[in-house]
Order: sequence, then structure tokens, then C-alpha cells
Amino acid sequence: MSIITKEIFIAENSVTLTNQRAFFWQAEKKLVLSDLHILFHAENNTDIDRFKLWRTTYAHIHFELIKGNHDRFKDAFYAEMDISIFKTHKDIGNLRFVHDETHCQDDKFCVSGHTHPGIVLKGKGKVRFKLPCFEVSEHRLILPAFSEFTGLNTTKSVPSAVCFAFTDKSIFKV
Repeated sequence: MSIITKEIFIAENSVTLTNQRAFFWQAEKKLVLSDLHILFHAENNTDIDRFKLWRTTYAHIHFELIKGNHDRFKDAFYAEMDISIFKTHKDIGNLRFVHDETHCQDDKFCVSGHTHPGIVLKGKGKVRFKLPCFEVSEHRLILPAFSEFTGLNTTKSVPSAVCFAFTDKSIFKV
């Protein structure tokens, strides 16, 4: 696995996008990702058992969750996993982290997930490729789903948005 990175600035904050469906915010020492989906879809599955074991091994890592439409566990489960939960948002400086845009605020740059942004690249003939991307606009960064098993929304939320698509070997501006 190769980790490819691209530094961008959002609301005067330097963040590093990765081709691993996450970004790193060096100033806050935070790895930010969105929409795990698979792990949290059912109360009893092998993903949860593996996650519990992994959590035990890496108990020193602090996890925070902004709850979204797929986060259906009771708060006690997150407490058992030592995951801090936020019902709608978390503000850090001039950034607001939310699951979806309904909790964005005009005075904060909004970082969200939920929509699973993607792009379509057209090749010769009828050849088309869909790729996940980070969608960046003047007031918002939308993260790709961390899970690879989700669909991709190839319609920009804001027409002027810039997308940073990625593959296993590159990140590029579209």
C-alpha cells in the first residue's frame, strides 16, 4: 500500500489529503475520515469483534465520532469502545465537523461526509471510470466514504467546487 498525499488549505488550515480516503490535520494531530459504514451496520458481526480486539491493542488512540445516519449503536457501545461521541457537530477553531450539511453554520468552514463524492473520467469510446474524491468549495470540504463498498455521488454539491480524485498511485485535481 502506497500512501500518496496532497496538501491543501481550507479556511487558513493546512490539511493533507491522502489516497486512503482520509486527511491528516497536522496542527491538531488528527486523522479525519468519514462514513465507515461496514463496521457499524449491525450490532453483532465479525467486523465488530475485530474492531474490539483492535481497540484493545490500540487503546492509546483517541477516537471521536460525529454521529450520522448509519451510527445506530446505543451510546453505551461507544463508551465501551472508548469513543467520544458528538450528536451533531464538533467545532475546532474556525472548522465545524459534521456528518451532513444540515449542521453546517455560516461562520464556520464545514467538514462533512455523507454524500460520498466521486467523479467520472471519460476515456475513448464508452470507457468511463468512477473515482472517489474530496470535494472542496469556498465554505466546505466533503470527504469520500472511508468504506470502499459505498456508491459514489458524481454530482457536485456546489458547481464551483474543486475535486481531488485519487487512485492507489495518485491524487489529482479535477
